[in-house]
Amino acid sequence: MAETIHQLKLTIQEWIRSAQTESDPDTYLGKRLLPRYAPWCAPLDLRADGRTINAQGRDICVGGVGFTCKQEFPRGTVIEMRPHGSEVWIPIRVRHSTATVSGYKIGARFVFE
Repeated sequence: MAETIHQLKLTIQEWIRSAQTESDPDTYLGKRLLPRYAPWCAPLDLRADGRTINAQGRDICVGGVGFTCKQEFPRGTVIEMRPHGSEVWIPIRVRHSTATVSGYKIGARFVFE
């Protein structure tokens, strides 16, 4: 079932409320315009090219999400994500990907096109 943009945004707001109860906002914004909440340690499912990949949430804000995973995604790649077990897939566009010892740290923006 295709979700409407409004439904997707409501789902994201629920995730943010959950993160707010578990952590304080990151007061260092750096280049960011919106506060993010970390840690947001939700286990995530990513869907790309017909495959489902496991990931681990790091932080979340109104505009996007940070996570770690074993798969590299180039900047600009559009994939879908959801907390493990959720029914709703949210499209995201990769903004940056940094190799780490255990995989990749990825930052992505929510896509509502």
